[in-house]
Amino acid sequence: EQVARDPATDTGRYLLAGAKKALLAEAGEDAELAALARDVIGGGGNIVFESNRIANYLKPDLCLGVIEESALKEKPSFAALLARADGLVARTGVDWPAQYQTLGVSLFAMDDFASISPKFAEWMRTRLSPGAQLETARS
Repeated sequence: EQVARDPATDTGRYLLAGAKKALLAEAGEDAELAALARDVIGGGGNIVFESNRIANYLKPDLCLGVIEESALKEKPSFAALLARADGLVARTGVDWPAQYQTLGVSLFAMDDFASISPKFAEWMRTRLSPGAQLETARS
């Protein structure tokens, strides 16, 4: 469990944004990741996973992908997230690669990631429901 509210780290930014807990876990194998997801979700509440691979095991209420400026260098695991993404976010001015524009998902540009627009906030509110369900039919 991370406790430092350090704006230079992902977990610190979650805590600064109001998270009650921020866990940093590195699961090497997919089976470990699935077990971790089961444990965390078992606690209930609102949970944010920052992971591409988690999309293989969860059916989240809301799945967002963040497009980096170096989209050509995306991780192979990003494909699993793209298959389930409800929306994609990039910094304003980043050129959206053509393959992302044809996915049929909502695309959002942000000036910075420190705050979100009212339009993006409303979009998220309309899609959230009481908790992700663990998918068991994965091989």
